[in-house]
Amino acid sequence: MTITAHQDRVMVETTGNNPFELKDHFREDPFHEISLKRREDTRFFNAHSDYFHYLRYLAIIWKRIQNECRKIGVYHTQEAQISYEKNPKEWTAMRYNEDLVQTKCQCDFETFVMFARRFMDKVAELIELLIEYPNYERPGVGFTKHKGWFIDKPEIYYAYSDFLEKKVHWYERDLLLLRDKVIGHSGTLTSGVIVSPHTGIGFIKSYGISPLEGSNKDKFLEMKRKYEKRYSYLKIPENDFEMLNDFVRAIRKHDTRIEQGQKGKKGDLEILGDIVQYSGIVVDEEYLDSIASHIEDFLQETASIFKG
Repeated sequence: MTITAHQDRVMVETTGNNPFELKDHFREDPFHEISLKRREDTRFFNAHSDYFHYLRYLAIIWKRIQNECRKIGVYHTQEAQISYEKNPKEWTAMRYNEDLVQTKCQCDFETFVMFARRFMDKVAELIELLIEYPNYERPGVGFTKHKGWFIDKPEIYYAYSDFLEKKVHWYERDLLLLRDKVIGHSGTLTSGVIVSPHTGIGFIKSYGISPLEGSNKDKFLEMKRKYEKRYSYLKIPENDFEMLNDFVRAIRKHDTRIEQGQKGKKGDLEILGDIVQYSGIVVDEEYLDSIASHIEDFLQETASIFKG
């Protein structure tokens, strides 16, 4: 089923080469076929309707981000062509419009992350109605508890538990890290918009732009060297201003699993989150696209598991 925004199919022509041109996401509902077979099931119908509304919300937000990034790219090009000395009114109007779009873009970046996290809770509710298990046992509320519960009880539905265990580490590493440690509880200062012809649009939210130092630097270097020994592709130059962000970007790019804590003890992922919360990382187009792609892949794979 095709997701629509404002009654029209969500579509943006992209070249794949322009950093300001984001790919399409959230165009289809992989659970549509399952919902047709279970339309007489009131509980599932209601859960699917709730899930589908949030899927449409993500489609609408993503469409806005696509348009805003494209506009910023246009303004960024114009800025290099317009001289304030020769055309002060045109330059001032262009800068005003660019600032306005950048503010909207930053708002929608955060909105997307918050809605994506909530959407995963809706997915959990939907999936739980597709699995038969004792009524007295419940996974708990939200996708975080849902994931942990099914991983701990593979006997209930092994194919799904195995998928969660092996393929869904991006949820904590990317989405929760960004929602909890950057947007939810990081510093109140921001860099404003970072515009680059190579990486597109990005933001930094932290307590200030400063080098990685002190105990945070010591903990990060220990972790960085540990994973560099394990994975040859994680060779990150030791630059105090850039290596944290480079490391986080690299583990996303290569879909690297970072060890999580057990039974109240912090693991590498939790330690990384604490460092990111204080020092800040760049939240850019690639980060959001990575989350969107993982969510879509998760929906496709999960729907495939349960279609039978």
